[in-house]
Amino acid sequence: MTDISKIENAIYETDGFITMLDALKIYPKISKWTMIRWCRVYKIGIKVGGRWMVDPDKLALLISGKLHYPTTIKPDDKRRKENKRC
Repeated sequence: MTDISKIENAIYETDGFITMLDALKIYPKISKWTMIRWCRVYKIGIKVGGRWMVDPDKLALLISGKLHYPTTIKPDDKRRKENKRC
């Protein structure tokens, strides 16, 4: 039987990343869902085989306030355009 974690590490290069649970131990003030949102919005993590892996360096930058919200709006983001009030 093939070890799935070896395959995932080879495909996604998860060396240096930590699991979601380890990330929540580093910063326990937030919920799991908030950490997932941070991974998506701030690009501090990747989803590998149904699990989130977090880059601890990027997490530290985000917690310290040195990593900011991306301000670019994609041209195909209709939701933001529709909700904009004039």
